[in-house]
Amino acid sequence: MLPTYESGDLLILHSAADYVVGDVIAYRVPKGEFGEGHLVVHRIVGGDQRSGFVLEGDNNPAPDPWEPHPEDVVGRPWVAVPRVGAIVAWARQPLILGALAASMVVAFVVSRPTKQRRGSLEEIPRVGVRWGVPPRAPRAT
Repeated sequence: MLPTYESGDLLILHSAADYVVGDVIAYRVPKGEFGEGHLVVHRIVGGDQRSGFVLEGDNNPAPDPWEPHPEDVVGRPWVAVPRVGAIVAWARQPLILGALAASMVVAFVVSRPTKQRRGSLEEIPRVGVRWGVPPRAPRAT
């Protein structure tokens, strides 16, 4: 859909009661067709809701081979966030998800408070600067 949308843009869609020529829509490739289930974002250039829509990308010289019906349409783009879709796709890769999960476990283990043992050095009274020498009593003023 260049120049309207670029590969890697995140599109938030909303459905509508009807779609007309000129609308940009997202649809799933109809069942029984090559590419079945893939999501495509293209502009309606012809057809209607009863016979199916003729769609074409803004940068394509020919219409799509599919003519989706309203039940195949997911919706119209409502909000487009540039390049965020590429980041989401990258983060959904199994290796990246595993690394993120492992780093969260490490962060949890490292940040846990440690238990103080009974009789730790903080609880032992200091006798003086040198071991075994009692501290001086404070002078009365």
